[in-house]
Amino acid sequence: MKASRVPAASWGAAGAALFLLLAGGASASGTAAPCTGRWMDVLSGVASGATGELSLTDAQMGIVATALAAARHAGRRPRLVVFGAGYDSALWAAINCDGDTTIIENDAERAAATRAAAPGLDIELVSYRSDSRRAAEFYAAPWAVELPHSVAGSCPDAVLIDSPAAYDPAHGFPGRFEPSYAAIALAERCVSAGRATAVALFLHDAQRPEEREAIARLFAPHPLVTSLGVLHGGSGSLAAFVLSTSGAAAAAPAAPAGAHPEAVAAGGQLAAAPGGARGRWLDAVDAAHSGPSGRPQISVAQLALIASSLKWAGAQDGGRPTRLLVWGVGHDSVAHAAINAGGATLFLEDNAEWLAKISGAYPALSIEQVAYRATVAGAAAFFAAPWLMHLPAAAAEGCWDTILIDAPAGYRPEHPGRVEASYAALRLAEACVASGRAAAVTLFLHDVGRPLEREIMARLFDAHPLVRPLGVVQGHGTRWLAGYVMSAAHGGGGAAHGAAPPRQPAPTAAARHDGDGWSDRAAPGAAPGGAGCGALPHPSLTTFLAFALGVLAGLTMRAPASRVWAARSPTARGVGYAPLRG
Repeated sequence: MKASRVPAASWGAAGAALFLLLAGGASASGTAAPCTGRWMDVLSGVASGATGELSLTDAQMGIVATALAAARHAGRRPRLVVFGAGYDSALWAAINCDGDTTIIENDAERAAATRAAAPGLDIELVSYRSDSRRAAEFYAAPWAVELPHSVAGSCPDAVLIDSPAAYDPAHGFPGRFEPSYAAIALAERCVSAGRATAVALFLHDAQRPEEREAIARLFAPHPLVTSLGVLHGGSGSLAAFVLSTSGAAAAAPAAPAGAHPEAVAAGGQLAAAPGGARGRWLDAVDAAHSGPSGRPQISVAQLALIASSLKWAGAQDGGRPTRLLVWGVGHDSVAHAAINAGGATLFLEDNAEWLAKISGAYPALSIEQVAYRATVAGAAAFFAAPWLMHLPAAAAEGCWDTILIDAPAGYRPEHPGRVEASYAALRLAEACVASGRAAAVTLFLHDVGRPLEREIMARLFDAHPLVRPLGVVQGHGTRWLAGYVMSAAHGGGGAAHGAAPPRQPAPTAAARHDGDGWSDRAAPGAAPGGAGCGALPHPSLTTFLAFALGVLAGLTMRAPASRVWAARSPTARGVGYAPLRG
């Protein structure tokens, strides 16, 4: 597609369309490209800047994306409605490539430019009756914008309100109270009719007076709407809500829009954040990178993904308390616990000195000590004949919604590495899914820029018959986060949708020496010369597009022949696992 075909008002939409093509959402001709399901890879493109200047940050997009993932894991075809066309539109379609995405736009020129850049997108035009100067009239007697029939008769899993423009009230821009009212009404009809358990609602630019008023007058008073908090960043703040039948029971006086509570009280004691007690877990995510607990080891985008994967799982199941298992304690621990306030959060740690330090600072945390037999240098022996580490009863009993593996240490040959923790996490998830006690379990592995973690991905996660990869989100140095979902609905292991497991990014030489990489040698199976699987994408369009193309093409670091999961498919063996205590 030639750039001359795209109007100047497209704001680089052609670049977004090219990214969509490479990321696996749709082709420039409008035909469907292979959908790998690796939507986290799209977020890495956002973080790198390869997709141009976007409205939302990678963390904010991740919050929306995980709401769709929760619907997907529940066995539904996810449906997303976005008010506003532009840079982001093609990316939303790529993230939701196996679902339905409708873009609603009132500016005909903007809609035409976006459609020309990515013809496969479903873009519908609407008209608004009001403008920001008539807000008082609207709130006195609200009316609903006439939605396209395809949207009005549907039940979306998530609705993002990122349009129309409202940044200069003096010029009479429409403002967002009409689409906000329409989104709430649509969600209410679906939930009240029993067609949906919960609908996620998002309002962007929540820091502006007009949007704050919409929150106070439309979202906060609704009996079925629960505020989840606000995530600041980028060009605007994102407010998140859930409309569900459990909203009335969970509702409490809402904090001011844009409230910024701390996740840690004075004296280092863990406390439910002021919004956390009302389920405002997004405030805890926001506070984690500006609170007194020190610099978290994971990025705000990674923390947002972990948190939202956990909390949306509970929202899809009637708003029940959620369960989070974390290998490792540190500065992030208090944020995880605050995010999951009201649920169960358990940490597993092998370093006695570090455990004593963290538990002394935050005595409310639930921490169990574990021990490992493996080492980084001896990982080959584990892969040849894996064993299950001893797990405390608190970890082995019950099912976890989300599992994060961020320990033990693995940047020196003598360190334990994460082979045992990863294997145990997969066994825990497998037992719950195979027995029908859980429909799906989401797993995250941190520091996947390191060679051993990439081998763990290939030999344990990608090779498992019930696991599907969600992609990788970049972080500082080697601190990349890989996401997976285990579900009985997945039978292809890492080869999701029939594609070979995509090649994973390797750290640059500089990254391998930033204190995270244990050596400069290439990963097992890497090309000679230490090239590994390629360099981390540089924040430029050329390098990221090359990375995305590699993902789409399925250039693989195939898992070496392994008996790790041999004859372990629950679909073949049936259920009835013994308690998982090594």
